[in-house]
Amino acid sequence: MKRIAGSISCFLVVVSLLGLSIAEAENAQWIYLSGGTEYEGFSYDPRSIMQVAPEVFSVWTKVTRADESQGKVLKEIDCTNKIVRDVQMIIERRNTVVSDRHLREAWREVVSGTPVGELFSVVCRTKAPEGFPKWDREDR
Repeated sequence: MKRIAGSISCFLVVVSLLGLSIAEAENAQWIYLSGGTEYEGFSYDPRSIMQVAPEVFSVWTKVTRADESQGKVLKEIDCTNKIVRDVQMIIERRNTVVSDRHLREAWREVVSGTPVGELFSVVCRTKAPEGFPKWDREDR
């Protein structure tokens, strides 16, 4: 019985955090970093930066495409190992969510000179011990 209650509690916490992450993405204040060959703009929300583990931070990013669709991606950045992975992706067309997927992609190297490389520099350069809120997660 305790195991079921614990599982239900964990489920409710996860659902609450996921709901908060969608709200964070919708209420963001985007800072433009650069464009790329696949899209017209790459931005991030500095208020969304959160420490999820020692030297690992999450941040919401937004990609705007020529067809006016946009994708919001929650990324995790490991400042020590210079790697990044996507955790959640929200796709919108005409301000309507058409897809919301929770991912746990493999870590990949941050390439300098790319929009993600620029994001890495911003997040890892400006981090401070008390600078970002911490998110205690049990899956780390």
